[in-house]
Amino acid sequence: MLARYLIALLILELGLYLLAGAWLASAGVPIALCLVLALLAAIVLRLLQIGLMFALARQLADEIERICEETQASQVVLVGHSMGGLIARAYLRNHGVTRVARVITLGSPHHGSALARLAIGADGAQLRPGNPWLAALNATEHAPPRVPIVSLFTWNDNFVAPQDSAILAHATNIPFVGVGHLTLLFSAAVAQRLYDEIRAGATRLPS
Repeated sequence: MLARYLIALLILELGLYLLAGAWLASAGVPIALCLVLALLAAIVLRLLQIGLMFALARQLADEIERICEETQASQVVLVGHSMGGLIARAYLRNHGVTRVARVITLGSPHHGSALARLAIGADGAQLRPGNPWLAALNATEHAPPRVPIVSLFTWNDNFVAPQDSAILAHATNIPFVGVGHLTLLFSAAVAQRLYDEIRAGATRLPS
């Protein structure tokens, strides 16, 4: 069972935790110890996240209300990477579209990822293809969207499998090549398109 957890963490989590491990290594901590600490941190945090996904849309709703109150804005443009894109869509389903001008997702597994079968916790289960949570989220996929949704994704995604899981029937789907799941966040081409889409969403904001 532990081996299965470690495989899941290597596939789904290692990029983030190895960044922390690299920082420790640069501070003089032995590399082997850095790897062990990274894996242990991933295991502990994944176990603590059991059921977390159920609460994230509610937390997002609270944050949107706080931002709108502080800035006097009536709407926001939501941008979510990976699972964040699913949370943004869950927000629309649970809390409506009044506060949202546009949703932009990056590398989000809208139809799940086969690699999530190795994940632990409720949030990992909700990323598995065909699970009830995703089925409910996608129940109205072929209906006209209540707000524009843009899906930026890559055909070289190494976390979302198959890669066309990032395609939504009612969204504007924009593919990229030559970048991976995490490097979507560091690509100049993706950043430029994201900027353009945010500006397009901003033009819909009430004056």
